[in-house]
Amino acid sequence: MSTGTHRVLNVSFNEQSCNLNCRVCGFSTDKVRTMYAEPSAMDRATFETLLSHLPSHRNFWFDISAIAETLQFRDLAEFIALLKTRKPNVKTIISTSGTLLTERSAEALVSSGLDFVQFSLYAPDAEGYRFITQTPFPFAKTLEKLDLLLEKRGTRAQPIIHVFIYDMQDFRVRAKPFLEQYESRVDAVYFRPLYDTAGVVEHRLGDAVPRGPRRYPCPTLWYSGAVRSTGEYLRCYPMHWLDRTHTVGNVREDNLQGYWNKLDDVRQLHLQGRWDEVPGCKDCDVWSQAPSFFSRRADGTFFIPRHRVALSMVINGVKRYLKRQRHFVSH
Repeated sequence: MSTGTHRVLNVSFNEQSCNLNCRVCGFSTDKVRTMYAEPSAMDRATFETLLSHLPSHRNFWFDISAIAETLQFRDLAEFIALLKTRKPNVKTIISTSGTLLTERSAEALVSSGLDFVQFSLYAPDAEGYRFITQTPFPFAKTLEKLDLLLEKRGTRAQPIIHVFIYDMQDFRVRAKPFLEQYESRVDAVYFRPLYDTAGVVEHRLGDAVPRGPRRYPCPTLWYSGAVRSTGEYLRCYPMHWLDRTHTVGNVREDNLQGYWNKLDDVRQLHLQGRWDEVPGCKDCDVWSQAPSFFSRRADGTFFIPRHRVALSMVINGVKRYLKRQRHFVSH
């Protein structure tokens, strides 16, 4: 969490129709497919301007997660390499299904200085993969792509590779063969809860997220921002899926501090429990993916106790230290 600036910037280098059709994603709806029928990709001038705004410290994350498949952006490795040259302390991470990975792109990514890869496997076996992606792309082929990435990384420490599988149905049980084969080869395998960004997709595959009095302000407003390929700042990442015209500024006119300040009104509405008045927030359940650091007053409004700010800094520092130690031991 943060009280004065973004700690994570989710950047979409490209927005276009995705090569998969995951039933848990907005691209499984006609509305989103139509909305992104016209592709968009970040140009170098926009990227250079964005780079000039980034802080140069190791607790800032540059999270690359396209509205489509990240590897559809042809300059991906080049942009990452430029970022790591200009701001070497900034942590870079990409999310990818791996389906478009090639020998050349895998080598380029590993050589770019990329810190993390979130490999979106979605499911633990072929049956589950077909169910989630709703495409004929073979699960075995996706595993070959993961093998290729591991091969290109070789004995290098980076990029750190995490694989995620949705935490649904009996996927944890069915994942045992996959875990036996890959758990010692990748840095982590984790099971990710289902959620619905901006209420666009009602997949009804998992347990319903609690509403009413159990809801709390969305923590992402206190640490995470989002940028379109056009350089426009968004209120949050889920707004990509709700409205392609939404913006709260752009990289040519606002630095990160100005961007942060523009979100104060939205944060105040959330603290007042009035999130239903914010377009996209009413039916979104991304808020439930982060633990609440808020306290609720008797009148239903919220505040952040000062001691939790200090405590979160201590806890996150310890977690980062332990993660570095585990990674050092594993390599």
